[in-house]
Amino acid sequence: MSIKKINDVTFFDLRNVQKNHIESGPFESGVYEVNDIIVDFSTNQLTDPYGRKTRLEPLIMELLAFMIKNTGSYLSCNDLMQHVWSGKIVSDNTIRVAMKKLRDAMGDNPKLPKFIKTTPSKGYILIAQVSKKEFNHNNILPISNKLIMSRVGKLFSNFFIR
Repeated sequence: MSIKKINDVTFFDLRNVQKNHIESGPFESGVYEVNDIIVDFSTNQLTDPYGRKTRLEPLIMELLAFMIKNTGSYLSCNDLMQHVWSGKIVSDNTIRVAMKKLRDAMGDNPKLPKFIKTTPSKGYILIAQVSKKEFNHNNILPISNKLIMSRVGKLFSNFFIR
């Protein structure tokens, strides 16, 4: 946003300002793919590309659901308090701890984020690719095997090419 002052009148140029409409209301639970992680809201589990499962507490899953619903929008601590903590007043530290648990479970690094980016004075934003999946439990293994085999191939090619 740029601000211009002409003859004591202030003009705001809003062309490059990101719209930040917060989605509320019911969340369509089920199974989502967030980058390369499968999120199953029916079991409160994340499955990484290697097939490892991590069960999350319900509040952290609610946080993730709200972030998925608002992918690409900045979410302030107030937004999170209102929608995830149901309007209860919690400290910013409580939100930071919950966000850390979510990042840890997803293997995200706040300094080089692949999932959740934090911007001071704006809030948190889910920057990952998100897609809803038609799911059966057999879908996880082929995805995992493909990724494992591609990484094993890279490892061996790096080992033998040197």
